[in-house]
Formats: sequence, structure tokens, C-alpha cells
Amino acid sequence: MGKRLRFFSGVVLLACCAGMLIGLLLGQLYIAKTGRQQLRHYTHALLVRGMAVAEEQRYILEAVQSLSTPLCSDADLNQLRFLLVRAVYIADIGRVLNGKSICSAARGAIDVSSQLPPPDTRITADRIMQGQTLVVTDPLAFSYFYKSSQGYSGLLAARNLQSIYQSFGYSDAIRANHGRREHPWWATAHFEYECDDRSDICAYSQLQVPSIFQAPPAILAGLLFISMAIGGSACAALLLAIEKYRSLNRQLFKAVKRKQIEVHYQPLMCLRRGKFTAVEALARWKNRRGEYVSPEIFIKMAEDMGIIGLITRQITRQALRDMYCFMQADSEFYVSINVSVSDLLSAAYHDFLDNEIRKLNLDPRQVMLEITERSTSEHGGLAKAIGTLRNKGFKIALDDFGTGYSNLDYLSSLTVDAIKIDKIFTNAIGTDSINAKMVDLLFDLIQFLQLAIIVEGIETAGQAEYVAAHCPDAIGQGWYYSYPLRVDELAEKMPHIRPACCRI
Repeated sequence: MGKRLRFFSGVVLLACCAGMLIGLLLGQLYIAKTGRQQLRHYTHALLVRGMAVAEEQRYILEAVQSLSTPLCSDADLNQLRFLLVRAVYIADIGRVLNGKSICSAARGAIDVSSQLPPPDTRITADRIMQGQTLVVTDPLAFSYFYKSSQGYSGLLAARNLQSIYQSFGYSDAIRANHGRREHPWWATAHFEYECDDRSDICAYSQLQVPSIFQAPPAILAGLLFISMAIGGSACAALLLAIEKYRSLNRQLFKAVKRKQIEVHYQPLMCLRRGKFTAVEALARWKNRRGEYVSPEIFIKMAEDMGIIGLITRQITRQALRDMYCFMQADSEFYVSINVSVSDLLSAAYHDFLDNEIRKLNLDPRQVMLEITERSTSEHGGLAKAIGTLRNKGFKIALDDFGTGYSNLDYLSSLTVDAIKIDKIFTNAIGTDSINAKMVDLLFDLIQFLQLAIIVEGIETAGQAEYVAAHCPDAIGQGWYYSYPLRVDELAEKMPHIRPACCRI
């Protein structure tokens, strides 16, 4: 016990460490992903702002050039001031003569002229000049984009980066990674760009992604703690589930060895006669806490453990003994027993079944063996085994019809007495699903083959009425008629059959 506990603790500790590393990795991935999204927003906003500034500059240039007032006259300055007041991103509008500024809307007439660069119609760092007009950009127009302290850098430039219009932060890396957008998740710097095809202006940007270890200590500590807790808890839950499964395996093995598998019986209703004429034997098992375990779980476990044959023999023996008096009281009454294909193919099971029938002096025609079609595709051997059993008088039913390997070739290669329509089709009755449309086709097909029909999973009056109306010769099975019962409860459920005894 101590060794197992130490192993358990060691695995959980390793899972905690793995969870911590995974948490750090996921944290860094989240930071990188969030950073890329923010960088795209930053780039798009930069391009939109740059286009808005350029558009306003062009509008003002065209408006000033259309003026006919004398340069720097009062009328001319008033027009410039009118345009400036309406502008959003412009700090000043001026007049230029022979490369010298002679007046502006903000400064009025300028006594001391200042030499300006040669005229240019392209955006420069802060101004654009065309002919005798000068437009100065407001420094606040791009104040939002000066985010170098937060890791952002940006450029407004021509597509080939030959002309730089505005720069923000550290733009050297942007020039070096011109046109780059793809980058691995572990990269510390991310690049983005977006261009306007009409003006050939592009916004280039860079974001220096911080490391997860640069997060505030409280956040980093919380992340590590949560990651370790999740990793350790998940591992512990997995180990407990594995241990529980192993424990359930051991419990099932002991129950089978001690013959503790119970048998309950679900009555089968003959719809035309309105009476129960048969029962299906169902395996039931309680774990050590007294809780019933679903057959879908423990039957699959038994198959994996290789003990399904033992369960089949126990169910067969118990069902024949429990139903002996019912079969003696009514020669048409029969019991249906689920048999695995491996047992059906086993000569040992055939001998076992023959011995049980002989010891009880029962009629084999009162025993139906149900085989699940999806469990095999070995038609040859199965057809031979079915033929042997039918020659002895046993009835054979094909269970869960419509699922698994169900097809016409399967039916043509196996000679059976009855077909059980799977409950997935019964549940579809009254709906618009494709399975609902298949129900009538299945009824017609099985009746065409002159086989008995057992419809399982009938749970509502609507389903019962539909089956009775469309297939009156069917056998109905489901909770609508009866839940699975213990053998001592059957006599009350089927008063028309009066066995002289209950068990032997």
C-alpha cells in the first residue's frame, strides 16, 4: 500500500510540474495571440488615420489653389483661417514665395522669412507643400500612435519604403523586416502591415511581445498555482478512474466466479393477442456498494477480460431453471437468451446447452437465442452454427437489426427465425428523422422475408399504437409494457400463465 501511495504521489507531482510548464506555455501563447490581434488593430488604425490626414491635406491644397485673392492680403488670410478652423488634423496653412514662407493663417504676415525645402506634393514628416501653398500637420494628429513605451513601433510610408511619411518608436526593425507578416509563436517581435491600393500608402508596425515572466509577480504566481492544480487534479482524477476501473474489473471477476450475476426478465407482448407470451433474460450485476452497473459497461468489460462465456453459461442455466415452470404451464411460452457469437460458434457451449435442456426435459423450441449482428462478420461459421441449433429446434433471433453490419447480404447468408428492430428506430417514431421513414421499410422487408418481428424500446402509447397499426403481428418489448422483473414478480405480470411452481 505504501509503495502504491508513493507511486501515486510521484505521478501527481510530475503532473503538477507538467501542468506548470503547460500553463507557462499557454500563457505565452495567449500573450502572443493577444499581441498579434492588438498589433493588427494598431496597424489598421494607423493606416486609417494616415489616409484621413492625407485626404484633408489634399482637400485644403485644392481649396487654397482655387482662391483668387492676392497672396497674404487680408481677404486671403481670412480664407486661410476659415479653412484652418474647419480642419481637424491641420496646425497651420501658409503661403510660400520663392521658397520662403511669407504668411500663414495662424501667424499672419511674416516679416522675417524662413527658407523652406524645395516644393513637394508628397507627405513629409510634418508638412506638405505645393506651388505657393504650405500645409502643416498638427503634431497631435498622430499622438495616439506614439506607443514606443508599450512595445509598439510604426511607419507610414510608401509601399517600397522609399518615402517615409511618419515614424513612431523604433522603426529600424520594421525597415529590416519589410513585408514580413508570418512569425513563429515563440518570436519576441511581431510585424504587421496594411496598404491602401488607391494611394499606395502603407502602415507598417512592430510589437515587442513581453515574456510571460515579465508579468506581475501576483499574476505569474496565480498562473503557476492554477496550472499545477489543474495538472495535478487531472492526473489524480485519471489515476483514480483507472484504479476504479481495475477495481470494477476485479469485482466483476469475483462476481462471475461466485455466480453472483443476477437474471431479470422483460416480458414480450404479442400485439395481436394482447398477452405476454415470452420473456428476455437480462444480465444484472451489483457492485460491492450495492449499485447496479449498466450492462453496457460490464458486458464490454467481460468481453475484454475474456469471461463473457462464463456469464453466458450462468445466464443460460439460471434462465432455464427460472422459466421451467412457465414453459411447462404453456407450451407456446419461450425464453430469449442473449448469446455471444464466440459461444454460438463454440462446440462446448452447444454441448452445455444440450445438457441443460436434457436435464430439465425442456423443449428446445421454447428457447430463443439472440445474437447481436454487429459483433461479427464471419458469416460462414455463424451460418453453420445457426443451422445446427435450428435443426435441434432452437429459435434464432438477430438482435439490434438496423445497426452494425446490417445489410441484405447478412440476412441472405443467415437463416434466422426472428428479427429484433433496434430501439433507435422505435425512438424515431413520430419524428421527422430519416430513421422514422425507415421503420415502415423495415416492417415490409422483414414481413417479406416471412420472419417474426420483435420491436424493442417501446416506451410510449404513441409508439405502441403505431407498431400495432403498421405491424399487428409484431412482438412488442419495452418499458411501456413492462420493466425487467425478478422471477418472483413474473407470475403477477402474466396471470394467464399459471405455473405450478416458481423455481426448481
